[in-house]
This record gives sequence, C-alpha cells and structure tokens, in this order.
Amino acid sequence: MYRLRSSLGVFSVGLCVGCGASPERATPARASLETLPLIVTEVAQATAYAGSTADKVEVFCTSAAGCGAFRVCDSSPSGASCSALQTALAKGQRVVVSRGASITTEDQVWLLDANGNELAGTRVGPFPCLNGQAQSRADCSIAAFAACAAPSLGESSGSCANGDFPEPFTFSVRFTENQHGLPEATCERPICQELLGAIEAAQRSIDFAVYGVRAQPDIVAALARAEARGVRVRGVVDSENADCTAFGYPDTPTLIAALSPGSVACDLGPGYSYIMHDKFFVFDDARVWTGSTNISDTELGGEYNSDVAALLSSYRVAEVYTAQFEQMAAGRFHNRKTDLGGHVIDAAHFSDGTLVKSYFSPTDHATENAVLPLVNAATQSLDIAMFYFTSQPIADAVSAARARGVAVRMVLDASGASNAYSQHHALCASGVPVKIENWGGKSHSKWAVADALTPAAAVVFGSMNFTASGDAQNDENTLYVANAAFAAQFHAEFERQWADLAQVPSCTNVSVEGADSSVCSPAADCHTSCTSGSCCDGIDNDYDGKTDLQEEACACDDGIDNDGDGYIDAADFDCQTLIDP
Repeated sequence: MYRLRSSLGVFSVGLCVGCGASPERATPARASLETLPLIVTEVAQATAYAGSTADKVEVFCTSAAGCGAFRVCDSSPSGASCSALQTALAKGQRVVVSRGASITTEDQVWLLDANGNELAGTRVGPFPCLNGQAQSRADCSIAAFAACAAPSLGESSGSCANGDFPEPFTFSVRFTENQHGLPEATCERPICQELLGAIEAAQRSIDFAVYGVRAQPDIVAALARAEARGVRVRGVVDSENADCTAFGYPDTPTLIAALSPGSVACDLGPGYSYIMHDKFFVFDDARVWTGSTNISDTELGGEYNSDVAALLSSYRVAEVYTAQFEQMAAGRFHNRKTDLGGHVIDAAHFSDGTLVKSYFSPTDHATENAVLPLVNAATQSLDIAMFYFTSQPIADAVSAARARGVAVRMVLDASGASNAYSQHHALCASGVPVKIENWGGKSHSKWAVADALTPAAAVVFGSMNFTASGDAQNDENTLYVANAAFAAQFHAEFERQWADLAQVPSCTNVSVEGADSSVCSPAADCHTSCTSGSCCDGIDNDYDGKTDLQEEACACDDGIDNDGDGYIDAADFDCQTLIDP
C-alpha cells in the first residue's frame, strides 16, 4: 500500500582505469578493448610450461559475452604460421598456446577468428627476449609490454576488476500481465520466478532496497536460504515510525526476523516520514534487478498491478547501485544522502553503444536529468504508463511535445487520476489521449518510452512516480536507457495495455474501487457475482476504510446505501460517470 508522503538520489563510481595502466591512457585503452575481445597478454621464448619447452603465447578473453574460437599466428622468414583452432573462452579465461620454436626475436604475433580473418588490433611484437624469458602486460590492458623477465604464463599479469572490460548491455525485461485476475501470495508467475531464480543463483552477495514485503513468503525464504549457504544478504526497507516497528507492508517484520540481526536497516532518523521507495536487488556485484515492482501479492506474486522489472547484467550498473545501497545501509536516507556523481555509463563502458544514466532521489534531480531530457528529445512518439503524475514541469514538457507533433499517449492509474493535483487534466486539455485504467489492480507502472521504433529510442523507468515528492523527498531509483532493443519491449507492453483499454474512452474517470473496474454480473452490480477486480480482491483500493462491497460503486443497482452516506445507487457520486476535463 502507498502512504501519500513525499519522492529521488545518485551515485559515484570509482572504476579501475586500466589495471595498472596510468589514468592518462585508461580511456583510449578501454575504448580500444571494445573491439578486442581477445588480447595477447604474454609471449615467452623457449619456456618450460605445461610439460614442454617451447615458445608460448598466452591469450586472454576480455569480453563479458565470452570469446569465440581462434588461432594464434606468428611471422617467420618463410611466412606466417598459425596454430590449430583453439576452443572458445569465457570472460576472464586465458589459454597458453605452444608455438614450438617458430617465434624469433624479430617476429610478430596476432590472432585469427574461426574463419581465418585477422582480429584487428591483436598484432603485437616483436619480442626480443632470451630463451626462458617473456614479455607480458596487464590482462585487461592494451598497454605496451613490459621488459623481458621471467614468465608468468597461466597467471594474472595484472590486477583486473570486473568493470575493467567493455561489456554488452545484457538484460531481461518482464511486465506483469494479470490485471484481470486477483492478488496471489505464491511465486509462480514469470516476474516472481525470475527474481527468485536470481536470489537462488547468488553466490557471494545480495543487497536489496525494497519498500517492504506483503504475502510473499517464497522470497523471504529464498533470502534466508541464501544467507544460510554463506551469501552475504543485506537490505534496507521503509518504516512508518521512528523506531522501526510500523510498516506499510505487514510482512516486513518477518523479512527482518528471517535474516541475521542487523542485516536489514530501516529509514529512521529525520525525514523518516518520507518513504524509502527504492525497488532494487544487486547480486554478486554483477546483476541488478529493478523497476516499479514491490515485493507483494498484488505485484511480484499475482502480477495484479501493472509493473515492470528488469534484470540487468552489468558490473558497472551494479557498482552504481551498490554505492547507493551503502549510503542507506549506513543510515543515510532521504535528504541525508549525498550525490555520489558518476551518473553516465556510456559507450566507453558498453561495447554495443548503449547509454545508461542513473539517478537516485532525492539528491540527483531525476526529473531534470532523466525525465525531461527524454520528453524534450522525443520527435515521433512518447508513451507513458504511470501510477501518480502530479509534476507540472513534466506535464508542461509532455504538452509541448504534443504541440510539436509528437504522438503522445498515456495510461494512468485510477487512484492517481483521483488525486487533486493530477496533471492529466491539463494533458487532456492539450489533446493528449489519456486512458484511466479500469483494472482491478493498479497501473503501478512508472515509465515512459520515447521514439520507440527508431534508433534514438530511449526509456526512463524505475521506482519514481512523476511527482515532486518522488523527485525531491523519497528514496527512489531512476534509470534512463538509450537502447533500441530495450525500448522495443516497453513499446510492446504499452501497445498491450492500450489495446486492453480499447473500450475505455480517453479522459474518462474510472472508479478506483467499483463495478467499472471489476468483472461482475450484472455489470453494474457486483453484489450478485464478482469474478475479479476491485470489488472482490479483498483490498481497500482507494484507502477509504471500505473494502469491496462496502463501496457504493461496487453495487450501483442493488437499491442499498452500501457506504452509508445517505445516497443510493445512481444518486451516489461514486456511481456517476465523469468526463475529464
């Protein structure tokens, strides 16, 4: 459940700059490695290794995606000589290839791919070493080789961190698709299964920042099992009071009790009335799971609310999120956090040209740095799926996009639309088609995708609603991702939602808890039969203290004053259809 309190934060990343290479050459070295998944890291002359004395060449795989089969070649007076095809290598693996006595002190060495094509940038040498000597360089660097010395074949030639290698932007995106169902306390749906699998696959560490837990025992148990097998598990959660005893989600104490004492921190101290609204997990300093999805029966478990969760395999993104987590784990929440910098992860880091920008509330101004740039740069299309939208600067930018010819659409939550400060009124007035959802659950999404079917496609998503509190008060995480394949999945999900709401007229109000957001027979009276939706989900969807059939809007044809306000059926405001504006 949401408390209407306040919303944004940032990070700073310290990357290894070339594994022993000087800072001055770190950037070009990293850029060059984008096209060098394989590098020669050592050449030894007449060296004893692995049972033979011969010339040896050590090859190292720098690519996060692994490296294909290859050959090692060297020059000689009679022409080039190449090894047999070597097997593919995983990231960080090395192999030592014997070249007999074919490498002279004047020869060069290079690599071929499986098709016999020379791998650009791999040619090195000559190597004027005496027998029994070698020249080497740091595994993760294309720096010059060191002077001749004793061989270190089969061992690291330099200290390399996970983030030293350019990596592709590897991701999995899942959206919830059970908006016409009901909440579920199980973990059988795809979005929950992926998080559960990531928890179970963790080998060293799990850091998480979540609003809380409700009716998701499988996730709590998986975290406890991970800790029991030796994984370091730490977390931060939201608290509604100053001593960490009151929570918006009732099973949060169960999560805290399931882990070692001190493993989970609450957002205590000044400003605890703001919410710790982040939603992310970091696994083994290598993968980040994040989005709008809470650990609850209506979201992670039942996929009842509309949500997104992305699992990103990136050491750099993980490093950024870990730095933010450390602040909160140390007790620095909300306005006690600092902007850690390092927001942009660009083509110097991602080998496929992806651009990622990361911002954490309330220090990093995500509205200014992520949302507004996305909206202002849109030239063809802009689709928004949102829970609460009360930010006037964002609304003004969206209206301006519509005015300059961008095709703008929005799906908005019914409770978000009922907020007195909702900006959808202005958007409707400017001609933006806004669909207010009629699902039993919520449109809990918090994302926008611009120019989705073009090379300039980009997405903003995360835990932050488009509100002033999301930007300036709460703990939130927001990502800006410029990647066409990533954006295409958000576009497809928006099309699914738009089609699902085809029968809902644009800019027409829908009851947060009523027959028009339920499947009932007869349609206007859920008293007789309700198979799914807000009138039979057991949830107080509009936070008024009345659940299901206690709401007049759930039974507008039964002749009963269900909510006790003196008005019956069509005479009750809750049963009247309103057009906005």
